[in-house]
Amino acid sequence: MDKSAIIYPVTYKQLPIVALNKKYYPERNLIPLLSKAYCNIDSDISILDNRDNLGISSHSDLSRHLDDARNVLITPGTGSLDSLKLSLAGIKIATAAGKNVIGLFSETETKMLSSMAEGIFTGISKPVSRIMDAFKQQSYEPLLYEPSIPIIGVGSVFGYAHQSEITAQIALELKCRGYNATAITNSKGFCCLNFFPMPDALYDNSLPIVEKTLMINHYIRYVIESSNCELLVMEIPGGLARYNQRILNDLGQYAFIISEAISVDWFLCCTTCNDLHYELYSHLAQHFSNKFDLDVFCWHVSNSFIDLEALTHEQGERMIFKPQKQVYNTICRLQSEAKSPDIKFYNLQNQSQLQIIIDLLLNQLVA
Repeated sequence: MDKSAIIYPVTYKQLPIVALNKKYYPERNLIPLLSKAYCNIDSDISILDNRDNLGISSHSDLSRHLDDARNVLITPGTGSLDSLKLSLAGIKIATAAGKNVIGLFSETETKMLSSMAEGIFTGISKPVSRIMDAFKQQSYEPLLYEPSIPIIGVGSVFGYAHQSEITAQIALELKCRGYNATAITNSKGFCCLNFFPMPDALYDNSLPIVEKTLMINHYIRYVIESSNCELLVMEIPGGLARYNQRILNDLGQYAFIISEAISVDWFLCCTTCNDLHYELYSHLAQHFSNKFDLDVFCWHVSNSFIDLEALTHEQGERMIFKPQKQVYNTICRLQSEAKSPDIKFYNLQNQSQLQIIIDLLLNQLVA
């Protein structure tokens, strides 16, 4: 990516990309433009998910800022139909202005946008499609490949816990420590930080589970060989636990496929800032170990909060972002309840706590 680029539309889903770019690539000026629905003029964009101040003001008018950069990264926003319509408008505006447009879309989103406006991607860079096309050109034997490098897995109890951001951030921290690390994230926007997307085929219900398992295994092989990495950080998408007897939340199906495809050496599990107790996390850790062979190395407590009561009454998913102080209080409570010193809770969006985890991982790596 060039020294300066616009990214539009930015929602809470793209905010982690902006935050990590500023932290790890300060020489790159990534200019975030929000949709009007999310924009509070002159406020810091950190309000999108209530994180610590980033020092970046909110702006929303793409046309007015086109002179600020040659490259324009177009995102799917929240992924809703309304957001994709904004993406489509953004592509048209940036293309008409002669900008270098880069689409940060999944293969599925690319097909949806193409159906909405035929030929819209003519002359537009599509890094996700480029990576997936290169992978599909590989020819591997129909057997499971055994990676020769350590793999760090990052998953989530319910989802919505910044797991893509944590995956990318761990890889970036390892890079800062001198390791050739890369990441596979479910959020396709992290391609602009030179990471790899999770293949959409994993979610294709028409594919048999054996075919998916081989595909993921071969894709991991492709990522390792093409990046020549010595450490891989991989997001394990989907929820690992159901909300309740009615809302099943993927039932950990993607974790099962990945656990059959490769062995994860260390597993970090993300969770929301709900009022859940240590005993539940202890039970979940045992469940993940038995069902997916994923032994929880540590827990990350996000500031996201899911309204489980609304889900119970079938009112749909409702999420808010709690103040960072509440995350700290939740972690203190969980640590006080903990009956085993082996289970630790952290806020890995906090730099000092992230460094603790990186140190622990590297100490185990060289042990």
